[in-house]
Amino acid sequence: MKRFTLLLIFTLAFAHSVLGANKAAFIHGFGGDETSWGQSGTITYLLNEDIIDGFINIEYDSKNQSPDSIAASVVSEVYTANSPGDKWIIVGHSLGGLIARGVESGLKGSGIQVAGILTLSTPHQGAPAADYIFNDARSVVSQFTADAKAGPNYGPHSKVDFALYLADFANLWGGDDLYGQVYKIPGYLDDAKDKAEYWIKLDSAANADTKLVPGGELIENLNSQLTNTAHRSIIGAEKSPTIMRWMSELRYFGSDESESNMMEYYEGIKDWYSANTHAYKNDMVLAQTKMSLYLSAIIFNPIQNYKLYKKAQAQYTYFKKRYNAWNRGYATWANIDNTWAQAIGAGNDYTYTYKVWHVYGCDLPIYGGIAPDMETLFYLPPCPGGGYYNPDGYYKTVTVHVPVARKNDGLVSPNLAVWKKGQNQNDRSTNFYYGDEGADGGYNHSEIRRAQRAYTLPGVFSKGQETPQWTETSDWMRQRYE
Repeated sequence: MKRFTLLLIFTLAFAHSVLGANKAAFIHGFGGDETSWGQSGTITYLLNEDIIDGFINIEYDSKNQSPDSIAASVVSEVYTANSPGDKWIIVGHSLGGLIARGVESGLKGSGIQVAGILTLSTPHQGAPAADYIFNDARSVVSQFTADAKAGPNYGPHSKVDFALYLADFANLWGGDDLYGQVYKIPGYLDDAKDKAEYWIKLDSAANADTKLVPGGELIENLNSQLTNTAHRSIIGAEKSPTIMRWMSELRYFGSDESESNMMEYYEGIKDWYSANTHAYKNDMVLAQTKMSLYLSAIIFNPIQNYKLYKKAQAQYTYFKKRYNAWNRGYATWANIDNTWAQAIGAGNDYTYTYKVWHVYGCDLPIYGGIAPDMETLFYLPPCPGGGYYNPDGYYKTVTVHVPVARKNDGLVSPNLAVWKKGQNQNDRSTNFYYGDEGADGGYNHSEIRRAQRAYTLPGVFSKGQETPQWTETSDWMRQRYE
């Protein structure tokens, strides 16, 4: 009996060595590291579900390594971890998905049994962000920071309730002292700008602006390659405002907090800017009313009323500067989705032409003999050539360019994540699109990696629940290993 038991153990061990194990190689994206996949919890999930028996986490330097060097490292690491009979699925996120595609022939040439290639949020058809970040993002980041800082640099209105509006803004950066935090906000925005500049430098150092853009060298090479390996592209799109929701994933990674927390902070920021805008607007209107009253009464007491008029005019100018600054900031935060979409090349520029009625034109004399003071009263620029303003007005044609965001996951647009040019993003054979139309609100660039929910959204899903994209992908992986 003892001899039979030993023989059985030996036979099972030998059979396992021949049959091999189901393994996966995980490749992180641009700027990530070996912890990126581990933090998502997906590897643990796949092990616990007995989908994979083992794995390796590929580490590479996206800043300094060339694509060829990274591919060679992947092949080497998989070859070292391989045993006879092992089956491998190569899993890549973002840039890691392009690398996963690029190593297929090298792995097969080394005798590795590649059962499948799985990519998530991978810009198979190029990332316009690579070119935009390198060429234009500095100006976008600088402009956003300048507009957002303009109001706080002047200071908040005394009538705005700090506790009501500022709590969420301060919490966004981890502040506790609300009254102290308000004066640090310009510094916070500068810090955010510095971090954005860092990513811009990373991008240019990696030559991503030439290799990863649509039509770039790496993109074209991969599209020209034929593959006989089963492959799957998981594509996501996040609900607006995309960048704020992606920030929630980065900020609350692994915690119990959710996108709803970030949305509360975001709405708090907008409310705070809006409250200051309206408070200064009310002061402007009051000062303007005083100006009109004192000017209309100037004939009764010219010296005194003129002095009062000039004082009200100074107040108007003071409040108008602050109103404009806070209003700029509010518009900046409210339009952050469109601004970000432009920065990553996921925006469309729509042009609108319409007519506006101009009350004060510089083409005919004004009636009543008070034209010279019109410029002062209404804060208008002087007429060209010394002419007067026309109260009858005229129509003027105005053309504006409005940036509108296309759907994206925070970095990649769905139409650029299809495996091959011209494919439908949701053909359900190669490309599997998980959009923002459902109650769950969509999937950002990092969230798409998660096999389980990181938080509870009442009435929709619970923390720890399997995500739709991995419910389907798990079955696909099991089939590949068979």
